[in-house]
Amino acid sequence: MTDDPRERWRELVERALYQDNVNLELLEMAIREADAGGEEEAAYLLRSAMITSCQGRGRPDLILAYFPWCLARVNQVSPDERDDLLFRYRWAIS
Repeated sequence: MTDDPRERWRELVERALYQDNVNLELLEMAIREADAGGEEEAAYLLRSAMITSCQGRGRPDLILAYFPWCLARVNQVSPDERDDLLFRYRWAIS
């Protein structure tokens, strides 16, 4: 792995997302790396990926942990991403 935070989160997300079963621990590590690197867009997308992964695993507890951070930035994303986020949250609370 590289010392550049931007490169580290990219490497981590590739390892986490390009497996048959998404590794939640690697995804969490990628989120921390994006935060450390000040990569706001990447941090949002990674958290969104985490929410999707947790939804597929029946883990609404983790969805509820990541959703507020994304919701606080919902005005900075596209309308499609906003609608997708709200739909996934609806699933989590139902």
